[in-house]
Amino acid sequence: MWPRLWALGLTKFLGNFNDNAMKTVAMFVAVAREPDPGIKASLIAIASMVFMTPFFVFPTLAGWAADRWPRRSVLFWSKVAELVISLWAVVGFMLLDSAGWWPIMSALGLMALQSTFFSPTFMGFLPEVFNDKELANANGILELIAYAGIILGCGFGFYGQIRSDVTSLTMGLPFVIIAVLGMAAAFFLPRAGGQAAVRPFGLWVMTAYFADLMLVFKPRTTFLVVLGHTLFMSLGVLLLTSLVPFGTLELHLPNIEVSLLQVVAALGIGFGAMVAGKYSRGGAELGLVPIGVLGTTVFLANLTWCKGFGDTAVMMTMLGFFGGIFDLPL
Repeated sequence: MWPRLWALGLTKFLGNFNDNAMKTVAMFVAVAREPDPGIKASLIAIASMVFMTPFFVFPTLAGWAADRWPRRSVLFWSKVAELVISLWAVVGFMLLDSAGWWPIMSALGLMALQSTFFSPTFMGFLPEVFNDKELANANGILELIAYAGIILGCGFGFYGQIRSDVTSLTMGLPFVIIAVLGMAAAFFLPRAGGQAAVRPFGLWVMTAYFADLMLVFKPRTTFLVVLGHTLFMSLGVLLLTSLVPFGTLELHLPNIEVSLLQVVAALGIGFGAMVAGKYSRGGAELGLVPIGVLGTTVFLANLTWCKGFGDTAVMMTMLGFFGGIFDLPL
C-alpha cells in the first residue's frame, strides 16, 4: 500500500499547506497593516468567504471534470493551475499598496477554485488505487497527512506578521516553491483507473447543480451524512477564522501563539481521523459519530471559559480530536 500512498499523501499535504498558508498569511498581513479593528475583522471575514465560495458554487462542474478525464490527469493539471495562481499571489502582494486587497483576494478565490476541482477528483481516485480492505486505513492516513498540511499552513501565518516588506517580490515566493513541489509530487501519482463515459460539456452541467442538490435530500442517510459533514466543516471554518481576532483582540496573545492555536486544532483533527480510521475495521464505523459529537460539544462549551494560551490550546486540541473522530466515518 505504501508505494501507492506516498505520492498521494505528499500531493495532498502540499496542496493543503499552500491553501491554508496563503489564506492565513493574508489574514495576518491584514491584522498587521490595518489600524482599524473593524477593517481587520472585515478583511478576515471577506477572505474566508472568498475562499469558501467556490466549494459551494462549482461542485457539479468539478465532479463532471473528474469523470470526463482520467483522474490522475485532472490532479496533475490542477497542480499546474496552483503554480499559476501562486505566481499571481506574488503579483498581488507586490501590488498591495497601489491596487489594494483585490489581487490577493482574487488569488485566494482562484486557489479555492483549484481545490474545488482537486478535492472530488482526489477522493474519486482513491478507490481506483486501493482495494476495499485498504481503503479505510489509507483514507485515515491520508486524512492525517492532509491535516498535517493544514497544521503547517496555518502555522505559517506568522510569516505575514514578521515580514515588514510584504510588497517585495519574495513575499509570495514560498507559495510558488510549494506549488512546484506539489506539481512534482503529482507527476509520481500511481497510474490507475480510467475515465467514465459522461455527456459532453453543456448547459446541463449548470442546471444539474440543482438536481444534484436535490439528491442530498434523498435517501435520508445521504442527507444526514451531508448534513453532518457540512456542520463539521462550518464549525471548523468558524473556529479557525475566529481564532485570529479572538486571540489577538480578546486574549491579547502574540501572533505566534495565535498561529499555534490553529496548528493544535488541525493536529487534533488529524489524529482523531487516524484513530477513527484504525477503528473502522475496513468500513465506515458510524458508532464513532456520537462519540465525536459528545466530545466536540463538551470541549466547545469549555472553550468559553478559556483565559489564556495554555487552556485554549488544550480545548482546541481536544475539540479537533473529537471532530476528526466525528467526521471520518461520514
